Amino acid sequence: LPPKTGRGFVHIDPPFEKTNEFEIIEKALKLALQRWRMGQFMIWYPIKDKREVERFQLSVTQLQPESIFIEFFMNDTDISSNLMGCGVALVNPPWKLKERLSDEALPYLTAALDARWEIRP
Repeated sequence: LPPKTGRGFVHIDPPFEKTNEFEIIEKALKLALQRWRMGQFMIWYPIKDKREVERFQLSVTQLQPESIFIEFFMNDTDISSNLMGCGVALVNPPWKLKERLSDEALPYLTAALDARWEIRP
């Protein structure tokens, strides 16, 4: 990093099979932002432990780039799993993306997935 064009997008979708995946992502993102401050990153994560997710979000926010977090939670509470939902962290999102997601894409996905969503700055 950075790519020769100077512009680009990185999608991070780890398997979350290890207990320290959030820490690994945080370190990689910190290094990537040091080398490519304006890079755009999208990080998928499961929501199993809300405190761990909040710590991850705080860590990303403290890196100082603009970031938003979108989280989906299933309405079906009969699902027997410790997976409450999933989230996506968008680091250096495109201009007006938050508004477009809130107005257009997320209401559609909510209905299609029978889920509810939250977006955090």
